[in-house]
Amino acid sequence: MRISPLIVLFTGFIAALPRPLSADETGGVRCWRVEEPTTRLEWTANWAGTAIHGGFSHFAARIRFSPEALEDSSIVVHVPLAALVTEDPDVRELLTGDEWFAPDRFPEAVYESARIRSSGDGRYHAEGTLTLKGVRRPLGLDFTLIVHGDRARAEGGTVIDRRVFGVGGGELDAATAPEVTVGFSMEAKATDCADREAGGGKG
Repeated sequence: MRISPLIVLFTGFIAALPRPLSADETGGVRCWRVEEPTTRLEWTANWAGTAIHGGFSHFAARIRFSPEALEDSSIVVHVPLAALVTEDPDVRELLTGDEWFAPDRFPEAVYESARIRSSGDGRYHAEGTLTLKGVRRPLGLDFTLIVHGDRARAEGGTVIDRRVFGVGGGELDAATAPEVTVGFSMEAKATDCADREAGGGKG
């Protein structure tokens, strides 16, 4: 069968067309999906000189981030307060009461940041806001990030003054330090930003 010169020309033209560039190649922002089995969100409080450890069993995050496009990067994290876990069931019962986290009235805490800057050597600082128990306040977050292809790992943390958000009360309040240390580690996979927007951005 004789191949038409027109077909050969058309095929060569298609092959010569530029392929779509990835976010890394264009310098654009990338979207990331958090992989829950390898992700941790933990906190440490101090009560009467004793460290109390806990965390949250799950959370949802919408992350748009590229080291080359920090001006377009952003982080939004939703933490369901009913997902709080502690080493002591009695402590959990106290913390889920009305004077503390009150998840029945305030189902989630939300952290949002659209201002991220590099601190050098894979370290970053995010300036954002935390909304907790209906109170919204500025909160900075320091983290490190390592990216390998379409995989990323981040670790970081911050210190929260619980009193600013109206968290605490009762007879145990005076013995509990106001500062709570929050730390996280997460792994994420790059995903299509259009899919993230269509799905509401949580995952």
